[in-house]
Amino acid sequence: MPKYNSKVVPTTTKTTTLQGGEGYTQKPEFELVGMLATGLGEMFYEKESDREKRFVQIFSEVAKKDSTFAAKALIYARTVMGQRSISHRGAVELAKYLSGTELGKKFYAKRNRKINEGGIIFRLDDMSEILACYKAKNGAKAPIPNAIKKGFKEAIEGADMYELAKYQMKGRGVSLVDIVNLVHPTETMKNGYLELPLDEYLKATNGTKLVGKEYQSGKTPGTVKVPALRALVLGILKQFNTVEDKNTEAGKIVSEKVKSGELTKVEAEKVLNEAKTENYTELIKTKKIGYLALLRNLRNILKTNDSEVLDLA
Repeated sequence: MPKYNSKVVPTTTKTTTLQGGEGYTQKPEFELVGMLATGLGEMFYEKESDREKRFVQIFSEVAKKDSTFAAKALIYARTVMGQRSISHRGAVELAKYLSGTELGKKFYAKRNRKINEGGIIFRLDDMSEILACYKAKNGAKAPIPNAIKKGFKEAIEGADMYELAKYQMKGRGVSLVDIVNLVHPTETMKNGYLELPLDEYLKATNGTKLVGKEYQSGKTPGTVKVPALRALVLGILKQFNTVEDKNTEAGKIVSEKVKSGELTKVEAEKVLNEAKTENYTELIKTKKIGYLALLRNLRNILKTNDSEVLDLA
């Protein structure tokens, strides 16, 4: 009998698959990555509720042993695989393992897409989904872990005006304003500023804590320079630089020219088509148009009869 060359214990064992056939178990890390790649949706042989229970069990087993690996796997699933719900569910489960650690704040922070560094917040609406999930799983009055609050605060302070305007999540159970009220971020240069008519700003601040707060005069007489974060809280931050926004604005300009007699209806159609082509080209080149928005507008892009913009799309 060997004294030193001991027998290797197999890392996998035979098991019965969900289909009812014979299979082999996987290492928890492998099984976790497999689930992250395929999501939490209903499967042919597994109900969504059962799949979620299995995911939480496997994720907890991995996170207890190596919370850093679990965190990196979630970030990869969200930012590379494009998985949302399962990464949000995992982010909620991970909170208990990151409590009081430096990794916690980093994990719940914003992802810098340009240098591919940072946390799980790939888009600002990831925060609302994580927070809503946390409340659903732990109770509406459950205290929010400091790691989540610190990470979310940093994410908001590092967001630009376009992001703040686009991901307001109005009408949702957890809006961006709700998160702002929870984490109390500071107005930053990164957030940006917008110019508003003074009377509009004073009307928006009337009856709020911002009455009498100092503001800067805008470049145009009768306007004020307002931090985007403040405008968000006041409910006066509007979306801009979206397909709908740009095309609507182009439509208004052309319509006014038709009314004034500057353009005929036939000329207006041509001018509007050119303006829309420019809008699509700009948004596609700068990658400011999302995949779903691009799909929704493919028919409109085809109507532009512009081969360059279609190739870019």
